[in-house]
Amino acid sequence: MANTMYNINETNNQFEIIIDDIAIYMKTIPSGNCSVKTFMNQIKTLINIDFIGITYNDSQNTYTFTRLMIASNTYKLKPITIGKLLGITDKIEYEIGTLG
Repeated sequence: MANTMYNINETNNQFEIIIDDIAIYMKTIPSGNCSVKTFMNQIKTLINIDFIGITYNDSQNTYTFTRLMIASNTYKLKPITIGKLLGITDKIEYEIGTLG
């Protein structure tokens, strides 16, 4: 059965958003228990960039980050401690690509 709840704490709640390899914004998800949808919405709220979207695939239990094609900046996601919850490796920069 897919993991439908996350226990968020100080060991798995940080990531960075990097814009154009210059601006780095550290983000921290509040501690507590949350569903995958609540977790996704918390990330969306923290990113707070209209050009970046995040979706969750229920059947594959995966998250997908995308940027709108009209976005002229380069955006990267760097999980600091949150990688395992997202299914990616911590401390590696992942460029957020376009969809379509």
